[in-house]
Amino acid sequence: MSLPASFASDVLWPDDAERARYTIGWIAPMPVELSPALALLDRNTTLHVANDSNIYKAGRIGSHYVVMVTLDKIGLGGIPSVAEKMHTSFRHLKHLLLVGLGGGIPEFAHGEQMVLGDVVVSRQVEHLDCGRRTPNGFEFSHHQTYSPTPALQKAVNTLRSIHSLDGTRIPQALQRIREKLRRTIRDNPEDPGPDTDHLFDPDYHHKDDTKLCENCCDPGRSKSRQDRGPKAYREKDSPIVHYGTIGSGNSLVVGSKERETLYKEFRAICFEMEAAALIDYRCLVIRGISDYSDSHKNYAWQPYAAATAAAYAQELIMQLPAPVHDVNNDRFQILTINNEEPSTSQNCHWTVYRSRNPLFTGRDDIVHELETTIRNAVKDPSYTDQCRIVISGMGGQGKSEICLQLAYRIREIFWGVFWVDVSTTTLAESNFLNIASKLNIPAKSLEEARQGLANIKHSWLLVLDNADDPDVDYQHYFPAGPSGVVILTSRNAECHRHANTRHMELEGLPDVDARKLLLCAAEVPQEKQHIFQDDAQSIVILLGLHPLALILAGAYISRGHCTLAGYSRVYHRQRERLLKFRPVQAKSRYGDIYTTFEASAEALQTQAFHKEAAKDALRLLPVLGICTANRIPLLPLFEAGWKGAQSINSSNSSNDDSDSLSLTSWHVSQLPVFQEAASDEWDSFRLTEAVWLLKAFSLVSTDTHDGFLSLSMHPLTNAWVRDRLDRTAQHDAWLTTGCLVAIS
Repeated sequence: MSLPASFASDVLWPDDAERARYTIGWIAPMPVELSPALALLDRNTTLHVANDSNIYKAGRIGSHYVVMVTLDKIGLGGIPSVAEKMHTSFRHLKHLLLVGLGGGIPEFAHGEQMVLGDVVVSRQVEHLDCGRRTPNGFEFSHHQTYSPTPALQKAVNTLRSIHSLDGTRIPQALQRIREKLRRTIRDNPEDPGPDTDHLFDPDYHHKDDTKLCENCCDPGRSKSRQDRGPKAYREKDSPIVHYGTIGSGNSLVVGSKERETLYKEFRAICFEMEAAALIDYRCLVIRGISDYSDSHKNYAWQPYAAATAAAYAQELIMQLPAPVHDVNNDRFQILTINNEEPSTSQNCHWTVYRSRNPLFTGRDDIVHELETTIRNAVKDPSYTDQCRIVISGMGGQGKSEICLQLAYRIREIFWGVFWVDVSTTTLAESNFLNIASKLNIPAKSLEEARQGLANIKHSWLLVLDNADDPDVDYQHYFPAGPSGVVILTSRNAECHRHANTRHMELEGLPDVDARKLLLCAAEVPQEKQHIFQDDAQSIVILLGLHPLALILAGAYISRGHCTLAGYSRVYHRQRERLLKFRPVQAKSRYGDIYTTFEASAEALQTQAFHKEAAKDALRLLPVLGICTANRIPLLPLFEAGWKGAQSINSSNSSNDDSDSLSLTSWHVSQLPVFQEAASDEWDSFRLTEAVWLLKAFSLVSTDTHDGFLSLSMHPLTNAWVRDRLDRTAQHDAWLTTGCLVAIS
């Protein structure tokens, strides 16, 4: 087996005690099947064992130590000795997985469609070589089957339920695999796409064994996914997981007729060449579909299909009960009671009272990066500082939801996971005292509870949510000392100063994810979503890729108020009604888009330490609402306005001459008070402070790309500012803005 140099990291000869930590064995028959598996390990080590010719690759997936091996030759003959040596060398293995490629049956029970890249998980394995060949074909003398162990079946059933509720994490795992393999090997597992997925007619055989199908077979004799109907439709990187019987024999099934015969005889939906030899181990077989078990072999799909199988296997391992870890000597104690699997995990305390939003879409790269960062910080003994992460962004971008996703994903590595709402001091203190009570910490104040958490020696995660008030120094909420992981969410980008590990500033979703979120919220069936991509794109652009706005737009559509095609037209006529719409079920914290922004305006009105800046910010908002949402050269505009005002004042222009077209002191009087037009010297301090406060509440964003301060607003924020003004206020805003532009 030849692997990339970057995969051959440490080489060790572990003793018996060190090998005892490995509880999961993973067999990948071919190198193309092993490569994506290695990419999923947190740490990759090569292991050699005395008197064992196998070469093992080992590492961690979550809290499990996993040992992997490939075969010197594929088929039933090559795998028994490899598996036997693995179990002899690693005597504490509790679970065995066989993960790789397989051929699938394209259509089975009730018209279900299997396409290339899908995954098949074994409910049972059927040995296809139990019999003899006769002139009339192969005659089976008896059935020989086996099912996975009860623990593996339980994990499969649990994961299947999670997929039904929350969806699969296969896309995130595929992204991680690509990031690793892109730097190392040529066979990068990109999704080849539906255009390369051809299901040839049953009576049309491959024409030339020396050539690929694309060079010798007639595509007119095949069906595309579209020809096969909506059940064959797949989003990119969204394979379907099928569960059923896997047929295993010493030779490949290479004909559509034989494939259909075996399906009718055994209900086998997938075919491969190794699993039947592992009957003594009751392994779980996971196969990515790279062909249709006919004469047409599609090698282009092998890297991707191998990656989807590995991605599912990783997700399954995370469902298995974690061995109890002894932190002092870094050993895993294998708990067995009457040969039952361990039933305890590391997580003992969980004060997260919100459930995940089933519509959560996108942000995969952010969630994966944060998950990797946290896992590395927890397992790295050299990490001596408290891991602090800050997630900032305007309201409705999904800051809290990302924390929820993270908390559920990494729950098993923490003794305690705690959630504190710091939107008010009273609420924060109540949450901290609740944590102290659960941990039996005798605390009577927030400070005592915080310090008590800091003294906990176990691993813990603390989420400080809604840290939005610019008047509050949230440093006081961080437990002192090097222990723990703390994630803070805030609308205030200034809070990035609290981050010592990672700061994420959220912006709009990518177009693809935004469309998917909208269509899911609108309850458009997945197999029909490709029909509405253009309509969805127009709404996505209109709403500025804002996640909460897209969810509420989808809810509005699903209630029957309008169609996807008609939403944009209704929006332009009844924008305020649409952006104030709120569903009855699964509401966000603020209910609707406008309330999200209005909460910031109300906070500005009650500012204690920045009273003048808050008043100036509220005066500036209407001017910004009249202007475009795109980049406004704010400082140059207001400075030019001040200079123009100086020129008008010095010429003593009068507003008494009604026939004059000149700008007068009356026009100057309409300028914002914080511009201080009567001052002898231009001073941008009040303007800058007002902008800073608006930015602190994520109502605006700024940049200095052109050498001066420019300001932008999200289109929804701009719409909210306009719609919150009554007729008189709108008139005044137009007047002020018009005079500012004219004088400048």
